[in-house]
Amino acid sequence: MAMVAFPLQPLIVFAFAFIQPEVPLSEADSVYALGRLGWLRQLGFVATGIGSLAIALGLSRSLAPGRRVLLAVVLLALGGVAQIGVGLFETDLPEEVERTGLTFSRLMHILLALLSFVTITVGLFVLWRVFARDPRWHTMARPTRWIAWWSVIEFVATLVGGGIAQRFLSLPGFAYATFVGWRIRHLGPRAVRPTARSTSPEGPLSSSA
Repeated sequence: MAMVAFPLQPLIVFAFAFIQPEVPLSEADSVYALGRLGWLRQLGFVATGIGSLAIALGLSRSLAPGRRVLLAVVLLALGGVAQIGVGLFETDLPEEVERTGLTFSRLMHILLALLSFVTITVGLFVLWRVFARDPRWHTMARPTRWIAWWSVIEFVATLVGGGIAQRFLSLPGFAYATFVGWRIRHLGPRAVRPTARSTSPEGPLSSSA
């Protein structure tokens, strides 16, 4: 699911450069949801949220249990839910905001986007430490640290540079998430150690048979 969901978002944004060419690239890509085929833009947000939930579930099965693992999984899942919420609440055109102020829908869109950024970014920093201690995932520790800091840079650059920075600086994050999805599928679930009662090939009741 993650391997399909995460590439979908940048592909949709790229497609809207042709679907709605009248929207300047300096505008946030959320504005595409207000024009032709706007539902497709909202679908991109929902897909990203579903991808985050899939990553959280996959990591919970692939990593050895622990408090940091639980924290990382919860943060990624919360970020995914928030991202789905971003897709359910539309933004407003800049001129409408200047005329009427913030609407409830735009306010929720902004707050949920901020929540998604904070939870996923913090989750990545936690995950970096988790990967560093897990033998199956230790090679992903350094890329995870890089992408966590890159998320911070992306957020600041988007505030300064607007839609252009938002469109292009988000690409490494989507590529990273897609690769993590592939990695989860490649490694599979963690091996569960057999208990003492189940070590016999005939099951726990073999000794009394």
